[in-house]
Amino acid sequence: MLLFACSGVSSDLLDAQPSGSGTGSNDSGATADARTRSDAGKVTGMDSGIKVDSGGGHGDLVPAICGDSLTCNATDPKCCGLQGDGLTTTTSYTCTASDGECTGMTNGVTVQCRDNADCGGGTPICCGTLKNVSAQGGYASVSCQSSCPEKDVSGNLTTNVIFCSSNDVCAADGFTCTPSAILPGFNVCGQD
Repeated sequence: MLLFACSGVSSDLLDAQPSGSGTGSNDSGATADARTRSDAGKVTGMDSGIKVDSGGGHGDLVPAICGDSLTCNATDPKCCGLQGDGLTTTTSYTCTASDGECTGMTNGVTVQCRDNADCGGGTPICCGTLKNVSAQGGYASVSCQSSCPEKDVSGNLTTNVIFCSSNDVCAADGFTCTPSAILPGFNVCGQD
């Protein structure tokens, strides 16, 4: 059976991914003080460097795996994260036909990229924008952007978080690529 990833990625890219239900994950780290961005050291749950066929790298494609293991198809190609509050609800994932269908759901955010390999051209950075600097409420967007400054000129954290697959991407701001607490199955520079 030929499987299509969230954007038509061939099934051979999916073979190296971990298996799981894809229906949800614990989101216990999404609290008001989550934006400390401490260096967590050892990274677990990385995406093994799998490169997604970006089809020209314009940020219009979704990761091959939505969350930990959910695979979207050509009918519903958008990876939609339904963000939990970290206390009473957990984050889960579904595939939708459009960005609007996802954002119309409670706490829904379309995840358009997994890391910079999914981006290119004039928008080379996979950037998540938090709803606020404390990370309460989760992400407003995750998409390819032309820039994604995680710190302002004074060194204060912004609402931007770079999505990553290696520490190389995070080193410039002094962060480590760690598993996302808000969107489990994805990795971010620092903590979210």
